[in-house]
Amino acid sequence: FVKFMRGAVLVVHKASFHIGFLNAELARGGLDPLEKLCPHIVDTWQLAKALRPDMKNSIDMLCKDFKIKKPKGPL
Repeated sequence: FVKFMRGAVLVVHKASFHIGFLNAELARGGLDPLEKLCPHIVDTWQLAKALRPDMKNSIDMLCKDFKIKKPKGPL
């Protein structure tokens, strides 16, 4: 995982929430946090919030509004 992620651009919806869990697991293994492994983290929720400040910006609403077919099951 670390080898795969090192230097990658990470694109995550609500990044701070999800990265917190991943960093906790990395710390258990004595590994660097994602912010150190991935120099560029893009939070799609923050982008959507900036571009659509008065709208709901959940994955479901973004997919609906932009007519993106969302895969079934958990993301």
